[in-house]
Amino acid sequence: MAAVPRGNGAHVTPTFMVDGLVVADMGSGETVEAWLGRLELA
Repeated sequence: MAAVPRGNGAHVTPTFMVDGLVVADMGSGETVEAWLGRLELA
């Protein structure tokens, strides 16, 4: 179903969300360290 993701701002795949917010500037090509830094877990 496309309606739910599009309602959340997800128009392409993969689309990443953190706490219900689209993280448009991060993607599957990012390193684990980059994601941890983005999530302030590093």
